[in-house]
Amino acid sequence: MENRNNIKNKIVIILLLIALITVVAMIITIVYINSTNDTLISKKKLEYINGKEWNNELFPDEMPKFYRSYNGKLTAQIMGKSIYYVATELIPEYYTKLKNLDDKLLNEFYNNNSDKIKIELGITTNNDFNEFIKELNKLNNDNIEFESFMIDKETIQTRNGKTTAKLHIKYKNCEELIIEITPLTNISTDTSPIIYSK
Repeated sequence: MENRNNIKNKIVIILLLIALITVVAMIITIVYINSTNDTLISKKKLEYINGKEWNNELFPDEMPKFYRSYNGKLTAQIMGKSIYYVATELIPEYYTKLKNLDDKLLNEFYNNNSDKIKIELGITTNNDFNEFIKELNKLNNDNIEFESFMIDKETIQTRNGKTTAKLHIKYKNCEELIIEITPLTNISTDTSPIIYSK
């Protein structure tokens, strides 16, 4: 009788372990599929940005001066679409999703989404991403509504073949956001054409 109870207990434990392993595998699969889908969506958007199609995106003020200072293969249209996309869609999305997260959770988010972040923002290190998100936290508003943007012509510099400038973005009822922009020299299929940083 005691042997039967031991066998039953062992079977129950084995079944519980199998159920636990199955649940964990399903969770990992769902996270992987969501991450892969997000990356594919970002790649499609990057294809659009690098392409010739134009959907009436706005150029930031002082874009012509910035583009004249640039020496590379990106077109003004590619730069304009990238800046418009980041200012009107990505910054509100990242701010809403990640506002006020501690460093541990930000690191976790970066590690799970590094490919997507590179495609969207050109950021390739955890530290740079954390600094960028901390800068976004200065917006301090639950409703991020784009108003305007401009490149500060006084900050445009070209050194060692790289052009940089400060991009000023104004959202309704928010402190002005100032980030640095650095366009790549060549068109890339897996990195944002402009690196956005604090």
